[in-house]
Amino acid sequence: GDSMALAILLQSAATRRVDMVLQDASRLASSASSCASWRSPPFGLMGFDGFSFELRPEPGDDGGASTCSLLLWGQEGMHALVRLHFGEFACIERHHSFGPSSPLVLERQLLQGAVDAASDTLMLGVEVLEGACTVTGTPVELETRPRDVAGAPVGDEAVAVSGAFRRRMHLLPSVPERLAHIESQWELLRSRMVGRVEWTIEQATLLQRSFARGACLCSPVFSAGGFMELQLVLFPSGDFEARDTYCSLYLHAPGLDSLQCWLSIGKTQREAHPVRGRPGVFGRANFCMFEGSVDKGSDMLHIALEVAEAQQTAPATSAVPWPSLSPLSTTAGSQKNSGLLPPGFEAGASHTEVIQSSTRLEGARGRICLEDIKQLPALWAPV
Repeated sequence: GDSMALAILLQSAATRRVDMVLQDASRLASSASSCASWRSPPFGLMGFDGFSFELRPEPGDDGGASTCSLLLWGQEGMHALVRLHFGEFACIERHHSFGPSSPLVLERQLLQGAVDAASDTLMLGVEVLEGACTVTGTPVELETRPRDVAGAPVGDEAVAVSGAFRRRMHLLPSVPERLAHIESQWELLRSRMVGRVEWTIEQATLLQRSFARGACLCSPVFSAGGFMELQLVLFPSGDFEARDTYCSLYLHAPGLDSLQCWLSIGKTQREAHPVRGRPGVFGRANFCMFEGSVDKGSDMLHIALEVAEAQQTAPATSAVPWPSLSPLSTTAGSQKNSGLLPPGFEAGASHTEVIQSSTRLEGARGRICLEDIKQLPALWAPV
């Protein structure tokens, strides 16, 4: 018994995230009006017991989509930075002090957007990033006897005093993760200061002999204009869509929907266009004639990228229900649909489908740049 309890304690001490997967999650919406809440069994986290999930379904207003609130109960006296997950997208990160009547609450989340339709499951998760907990030990009795100036006991009567140890434990499980996050944010900040990237390739006259049509040479991965994991792709002999004697140049920018930038080879500069059928790829198949772009004196090929602005679409963290249309008053002899409503939206109809929203992020390099030009090394060698 004691060894099993010790093993469970050690296991919870090394655990900082707990996920609970609910099966047959679609039944939650149908039983929202008949059941007050569901409470999970208690579990341990970071060496502390008493954590539990509570799910409180709520029926939608006027027949709308059902919502649900997620509550996290924790050990009394614990103050922590907690990340609470509801499904794959909904998440909050908040400092919270737990008590007998103060759980951490994630309110009014749509069930339809959180349930995995393929497996009919709902994932609940909690992650402790950092925190502190005050634990008071068992009270103990302390006995002492009065003493004189010399330290000798005086009398036979002992004075009893009660007391208890109070321990305050600090939890910092995410220090390496926080440092990595700070480094990534610093790299992102530095990339916003970069508006021009230059890539110089040596021994350029050997490129067409070493790379046949359809073979490419890729630059190191870099960041610029506030966007990460960019890469220049050069086809010295052109890709399969290029004309003879022409080279092709592209920029691979995964995740970007649109990008306004200019590419240059030697003295030829062209605006990069999105490539049809290749998401996140911008450039031109017939960029320029290769022979006229090589610097004959140094046998180098100078390639450059200048970023103006870009747009990136990120998925929304929650779904937005379409509002119900209120009944419209009609007069005798009027048509059912007067033409003011779209087809399918007659007077008095109700449309409760869930419309997924999205957020568009725009980034542009600043006019005042601390590091305006970035040099990329040439990583290739003729065979």
